[in-house]
Amino acid sequence: MFGALIDLHLHLDGSISLESARQLAAMQNMPELSKEQIRSVMVAGSDCHSLNDFLKKFAYPCSLLQTEATITKSINNLLHELRDDGLIYVEIRFAPQLSMRGGLSMQQVVEAAIAGLDDKVLPANLIASLMRGTHDEVYELNKQTLEIAKQYLGQGVVAADLAGSETKYSTQDYEELFAYARQLGVPFVLHAGESEYVKGAGAKSVLDAISMGAVRIGHGILGLKDPNVLSELASRNISLEICPSSNVCTNIINTITDLPFETLQKAGVKYSINTDDMMIIGTTLRKEYEILSQSFNITPHQVASLLLTAVDVSFASEELKQSLRHQIKEYYGCE
Repeated sequence: MFGALIDLHLHLDGSISLESARQLAAMQNMPELSKEQIRSVMVAGSDCHSLNDFLKKFAYPCSLLQTEATITKSINNLLHELRDDGLIYVEIRFAPQLSMRGGLSMQQVVEAAIAGLDDKVLPANLIASLMRGTHDEVYELNKQTLEIAKQYLGQGVVAADLAGSETKYSTQDYEELFAYARQLGVPFVLHAGESEYVKGAGAKSVLDAISMGAVRIGHGILGLKDPNVLSELASRNISLEICPSSNVCTNIINTITDLPFETLQKAGVKYSINTDDMMIIGTTLRKEYEILSQSFNITPHQVASLLLTAVDVSFASEELKQSLRHQIKEYYGCE
């Protein structure tokens, strides 16, 4: 049994459970859907063949996050569910601009999200995601997201992110925005190497993210056949947030055993194991480790090592990191 777990790459909207979804819908006076109906609009099934297909499943959960009360409740519900799954720390990412459709300001959205945090349930931090897109409104909202992340940095928000369709919008397109993030002093992690818009673009996307100053890379899998990517990740001490079942769901890899863990280890590249979108994929972090255990015969000591790496590369405070390390070592019997 796996416990003392840490998830660094988890999307709020993609991880709203069935029970939570029904509760949030009722709070917004939305039509009541059966569990089967919710599954049909939120779970990526056999019709999911790419990242773009996968992203279509976010429409309904995003619609549940349009009031301050539902945003706060969604995060608090999630913390309870994660604690019950054996987590001791999580970094939750969400795009504030996607919760402004009902009239909320970005400040109201972020403050509502922060209000959902509760260290007594589970220590957690928030990562504010920018969204890929090209029109002027998206640019301004992304810029505003960075400014609001700066405003609440250290008050529940710890970093920024870039999410969305990598096949339509290249990572390099956002160089100006993340130069602004560096100017503001907002650390950031970027989704990259999750899909290819042209042949070989997976590697370029990761290299672009590295050159822009990302401190961690979300996924990165499609860039790992390029020795330059491995070298840059290792030399700059940039870790990957690997999400095994998500990578299968979006057809980045065919099976879990295709994950290049041996390549990463030989290259000296750090990585953590994460869920990405629990509801959409139909997983939990405990399931992810169970799958890895069955597929790669990883030992409890190796699991502990992965979790300790997650602590090292997390945005948790140094005091919290010390506590997390102690819990992991105690749970897995490590020195």
